Amino acid sequence: MMSLARKLRREENRTIGFVPTMGALHDGHLSLIHEARALCDVVVVSVFVNPAQFGPTEDFNAYPRDLTRDAELLAEYNVDYVFAPTVEEIYPVGFSAYVTVEGLADNLEGAARPGHFRGVTTVVAILLNVVRPNFAFFGQKDAQATRAASGKVLNAIAPNLPELIGGSADLTGSNNTEIKSGGAFSATTHGARNFHFGIREHAMGAALNGIALHRGFIPFGGTFLIFSDYMRPSIRLAALTHLKPIYVFTHDSIGLGEDGPTHQPIEQLAALRAIPNLTVIRPSDPTEVVEAWRAAILHKNGPVALVLTRQKVAVVDRERYAAAAGLHKGGYVLASAEQPDIVFPAIDTFLGGGWPKDAATK
Repeated sequence: MMSLARKLRREENRTIGFVPTMGALHDGHLSLIHEARALCDVVVVSVFVNPAQFGPTEDFNAYPRDLTRDAELLAEYNVDYVFAPTVEEIYPVGFSAYVTVEGLADNLEGAARPGHFRGVTTVVAILLNVVRPNFAFFGQKDAQATRAASGKVLNAIAPNLPELIGGSADLTGSNNTEIKSGGAFSATTHGARNFHFGIREHAMGAALNGIALHRGFIPFGGTFLIFSDYMRPSIRLAALTHLKPIYVFTHDSIGLGEDGPTHQPIEQLAALRAIPNLTVIRPSDPTEVVEAWRAAILHKNGPVALVLTRQKVAVVDRERYAAAAGLHKGGYVLASAEQPDIVFPAIDTFLGGGWPKDAATK
């Protein structure tokens, strides 16, 4: 690839556009390829699942791979060259030179996934050195479910909030409510931070109230939004008595996968919002999830319910649109125009699910 790139640039004087990917191509990748195609003479796309950015608890081998499908899709988009190196070609035996960007790994995903960003910056540096493009095309962070973002935020703030403890009603993996390295609370491990409440939402809600009444802790409990009905008496009691548990309700819409109508929440969101003194926050994108947790932690008067998605939602460009801190106001203007023809009120995850790039000017 390196010799080909040298020939294209030096001998043929052609501009090279480069789109690095890990395969499993989707619309985000294809939009970058479209931009590269419009700007450059030659488009190169790499497909490389980078082991260096996977943590010890993350399954590198389970990452989706379908090079045949990706190659067919890239051919449809008139990509000139597909670069699919092996792990040994990128990281030969004895490799030990890594690229670290100071401060990048200190917050949020970096804090929750040690070594992740070092792996990303290292492989990007290697690929750029091989392809030597005139232009490289990078998208914003891939869309992700707000439940996944919540799990990352939880583990980013947990080290600084030892009083934050909780768990899930037998749905820890789905709710993303595990505090990593927090241990499992039991009759013999009172110092652990993760509670396995079992399939008993009402009892979980009651236990959270008891912990909150004890004082000194910030308890949280997770389940699917549909199952909030089972714990309604506990939630109402927390609201009436101004207790401060945090509820993590995931799978907030009909877009929840294979479970079907029995798990699809319809009236639950409206019912929760009707409970006096219960604060319900349904963040629109992963950035708002950060502010939602901040609001929940700082809230002093009554319980807070975080309502989160199973499906992925887009990350709103906060450099172009309003800051996510507007969440603390209960509502805010994301984008505006001097003389709008239409005022478009978007709520919650319906916003993150498909905010148009040029919404402010259309």
